Amino acid sequence: MDGSNIDGIELIVPEGFKGILPPSPHPDYFDFEFPTFMALKLLISPGNIIFDIGSSHGVITCLASKLTGETGRVYSFEANPYVIENSKHLASANKLNNIIFINNFIGENSDTITDFFAVPEPYSVASTKNPEIFKFHSDAVPTKVKMLSIDDFVKRSGVIPDVCKIDVEGAEYVVAKGMQRLLSVHSIDLVVETHADEMLKIGGDLNQLLDFLQKIGYSMLDLDTLSVTNKDEYFQKYKSVIGYVLLSKKLNEPQFVKDIITKSTNETISSSHVLSSRLNKLQHSIESEKNYEAATMQLEELIMKLPNHQLVNYLYALCLHMQKKDPQKAIHHYNVALQNGFDEFWVRYNRASILADLGMLDDASADIDRALKLRPNDTGAMNILERIRSLRLTTV
Repeated sequence: MDGSNIDGIELIVPEGFKGILPPSPHPDYFDFEFPTFMALKLLISPGNIIFDIGSSHGVITCLASKLTGETGRVYSFEANPYVIENSKHLASANKLNNIIFINNFIGENSDTITDFFAVPEPYSVASTKNPEIFKFHSDAVPTKVKMLSIDDFVKRSGVIPDVCKIDVEGAEYVVAKGMQRLLSVHSIDLVVETHADEMLKIGGDLNQLLDFLQKIGYSMLDLDTLSVTNKDEYFQKYKSVIGYVLLSKKLNEPQFVKDIITKSTNETISSSHVLSSRLNKLQHSIESEKNYEAATMQLEELIMKLPNHQLVNYLYALCLHMQKKDPQKAIHHYNVALQNGFDEFWVRYNRASILADLGMLDDASADIDRALKLRPNDTGAMNILERIRSLRLTTV
């Protein structure tokens, strides 16, 4: 391989990028901004026009360039006047000729000059309009850059994007306000990395951003869990941490959502690295956030492709179990998980609970007895044992 494997795409990475990406040649899979890139891979078709707003070193720009191909175009917007040269270098090394570079701060207005703080490599991704950056990067360089709104850019150029990626370290709201006319008239998919804390110091807040987009017809899909969400749920989850969200006017179409999940499933199973990452996030969503219904949709797709995968079967069984949907199907998938090597304690623990609910007390007792041999005195297992004993008394 001549290049490096960045998110499953071969990209020639010059030695100067060391510390940001592995320089070429490097055949091992390198996971770069996984939720953002996965969404772009699902959305971009050959010939599309892409806006990469906040392109930094240009890695996503170059990956998007390869996805849209020679018939498409990528407009790479970056405020940092130093790092945009890296983007050009990366594009040149990969002989990508469909990228247009624009060195402006993308905001609500155009043609004014604003302060911007450029952080040197390799941490230039932290470059921002927020002067508090000096608390974390004392070597940040104060610069003056020209502002540009996307609405004005579109009006002047006549270019209408199909997909916009926005990663602007807290300037998300001012960027969105500056593209209000475009978003109100056209159906453009947005892939946004949200920085709620930083937004407060630059302009607007996460709640205002989501409310603004919702009012002009946009719905939300959480890219960590690949589940449709709403403004309040997303705000509560990501009000103090970075989030990744797909915003689209098409998300109210069931077929569009199904297509996204199906494509994501196909991408997921194409790489053991991606599959492991996706399942870890899905398991966290199920166990910590009780996101059973949304997870069930994803797991149904995965089960069809990976019918004997131990974790996929266990998580699917758990979702059915917790929603009290089709207990016999849940038992079947717990059985498949156990047969393929999933943790015996957790299968027997959960299966005993379902069997008890179904009145199959002998089978439930056998499962919970075995679970307690594996983990003596486990509180949850002891509670299930007591429930089985109580049920026996009520059925005498």
